[in-house]
Amino acid sequence: MGRYEGRNKGSNSTGEHQENSDAESCNNEGNLNGKDGKMDQDDGKGAGSDGKGAGSAGKGPGGDGKGALTIHLRVAALCLATFLLYAGYYLITSVMTSLNGNIGFIASACLWLTFVPSSLFVSPMVVKVLEWKISILVAFVTYLTFFSANFYPSWYTLVPAAAATGFNASFFWIGALSFLTIASRRMKDIKGVSFEHTLSRYQGVFFFSFYLSAVVGSLVSTLFLLSDQLLTDRPHSNTSNTSCDIETSPSEVSTWAYYGFVATATCTTIGATIIVAIIPPMPGETSVCITAKAVSCASVFQETKLSVKTFLRMIIKPKVFLSLPMNIYAGLLQGFFLGIFSKVVCHVY
Repeated sequence: MGRYEGRNKGSNSTGEHQENSDAESCNNEGNLNGKDGKMDQDDGKGAGSDGKGAGSAGKGPGGDGKGALTIHLRVAALCLATFLLYAGYYLITSVMTSLNGNIGFIASACLWLTFVPSSLFVSPMVVKVLEWKISILVAFVTYLTFFSANFYPSWYTLVPAAAATGFNASFFWIGALSFLTIASRRMKDIKGVSFEHTLSRYQGVFFFSFYLSAVVGSLVSTLFLLSDQLLTDRPHSNTSNTSCDIETSPSEVSTWAYYGFVATATCTTIGATIIVAIIPPMPGETSVCITAKAVSCASVFQETKLSVKTFLRMIIKPKVFLSLPMNIYAGLLQGFFLGIFSKVVCHVY
């Protein structure tokens, strides 16, 4: 009896233990199911967040396309400003020796005389300190002073203004090409396009606008002279006998034609200055320029030394060396047409 009772108690305790184990396993399964449910919810939230991430990632290409468009617009604005500035420049300089005689000739010579040393020794440091935009604005204001000096041309107004314009003109060229370089690098970052290809394309558009300004400026000056000739009703002769000489005194043009030249060039320069002033900074552009406080004699000397070394290193390259005669010929040709050819006056009698 006692043995059977012990067995029954053992079996009962074993059954209770199994029941407790089953209950605990059920509870554990319930807890696991609850955790699985939470994990499913978390996975759902993660999928939702991934969807948001994909959506925000989908905004990326559109943003890149918009960034590329803004860069194109900035480059186009700079090209338009260049066209307006040099259309006025060629409008004035193409007839400067005809309008102002020897004063105009000396002023043109001073302009190019100060341009050369400034390009080599001064402008790299200035553009590094002031950055491209301020450098271009300084050059444009100097051009405006030069054009305004033609309202009252004299030795103490036109010649100093021309010398200052030549000195600061290099700021424009180095600043503009620096801007095109920054734009090309930015396009490489957002589009993955070739830097060299983008820079070549931008420079092609830039120099197209520059040389187009020479054509337009010369045509406008011709229209002014033809209009003045028609309005003043100067006599003409159909005979073929002509005599040409070089006049050192200013040519006779009406007052309205002369001031028309100067006013047109001044207005185009003002428009170009406004366009450059409103060009916003490049997206993601990081300033690598030093501050004015950091400029010292040692830094200026180092920059000048680097410019001279770069010039000498380039000049000894065969391709650059072989192009020197072409550049010299282009300079002589431009000097002849702007300085001598426009002074030749043919009298028909």
